[in-house]
Amino acid sequence: MDKKKQMKKRREQESEQRVIRRLTIAKEQQDAEEAEEKAIRETAARRQATATGQVEEVENQKEKDREIAMNRERFG
Repeated sequence: MDKKKQMKKRREQESEQRVIRRLTIAKEQQDAEEAEEKAIRETAARRQATATGQVEEVENQKEKDREIAMNRERFG
């Protein structure tokens, strides 16, 4: 009887670990996709700014975005 309880508990723990791994992988993929989208947007914004002559504004905005991101990481 005790052996069955141990096996059941082990199966539950393994199942929980699988779910955690799946969620972790999904979160990492989502973060990577968001980073890629952000890079694409920044590149497009820079190209547009150079075409219209607004390079300085884009660089200032990029610095502000970095500061905001750092503050979010620091303060959660």
